[in-house]
Amino acid sequence: MKVGSLFSGIGGLDLAVERAMGAETAWQVEYEPAPASILARHWPDADRFGDVTEIDWHEMEPVDVICGGYPCQPFSHAGLRKGTDDVRHLWPYFANAISVLRPRYAVLENVAGHLSLGFDQVLGDLAEIGYDATWVTLRAADIGAPHGRKRLFVLATDAEGTERRRTELKDLGEGPVPTPEPRERLGTPTDADEQGLQGSQSTQRRDVFARGARSAADADEFGLQGRKSTDGPRWSSASERALLGDRGVTAWGNYEPAIRRWEAVLGRAAPVPAIDGKLNARFVEWMMGFDEGWVDGLTRNKALKALGNAVVPQQGEVAIRLLVSRLGTEAAA
Repeated sequence: MKVGSLFSGIGGLDLAVERAMGAETAWQVEYEPAPASILARHWPDADRFGDVTEIDWHEMEPVDVICGGYPCQPFSHAGLRKGTDDVRHLWPYFANAISVLRPRYAVLENVAGHLSLGFDQVLGDLAEIGYDATWVTLRAADIGAPHGRKRLFVLATDAEGTERRRTELKDLGEGPVPTPEPRERLGTPTDADEQGLQGSQSTQRRDVFARGARSAADADEFGLQGRKSTDGPRWSSASERALLGDRGVTAWGNYEPAIRRWEAVLGRAAPVPAIDGKLNARFVEWMMGFDEGWVDGLTRNKALKALGNAVVPQQGEVAIRLLVSRLGTEAAA
């Protein structure tokens, strides 16, 4: 199964799709040079493109899955929430890519604030081009990370051959993933729905299968197995090791249980959070669930920016597997 990635960043969602759906990334689209250089290092065989607004999708290699976290600034509560009036509103280009390439599946990611601003347009566009959608909100903390980072994940399927697609989904992913009992609610989804339990909508063309689900309780429920390390503490660099010796970082205070849990999930110790009074990019890399050294080659500032815009791979993987499981379970019912 081949994947095409839009707004790829440093590849967090690409990793999630590969792991959850047994896929291989064929091409990526990323405008910023710094994260694009990270993609080139980790996916040397994938084709890369820069400006999503200039791509002729008729010329692109067909893929089975299109994934992407289109810019969140138009919808984020941290911004001005201009929605479709924001110049960074690039969803229409994503929708065009889906419409032309007609992948079997599309995986979307955005901030939870998107539910109350602009998400109705996304669902309407998907329905108009013939795709059903199901979605869930999930926090990074729900899968063991020591931070909240609540995000919206959407799995869209080509409505032509929906039953066959759902049957295929039964075989995707690794390990059992329980399907929470959805609570259906009609109307426009809002952020007040803390559990991500959205309703369904109907368009002129077709009814859209679109149901949300409760967030995951923790990583273990979703079969996300930690890679246990037996080598003891492993620091990110010689300078950190010299700074800390064999003492490790123990003064986490109230955050220690969360830090230790994520260490168990990732299978490696937390790096020192700051060096010379500045936030350590290696620590943020660890917080975001990427392999050690994932953003090597970037300056500290560029690494922090790229990581701040990234998708936690484990969070995306669990969300996709949850959505895949729900469709697969319905197909078997």
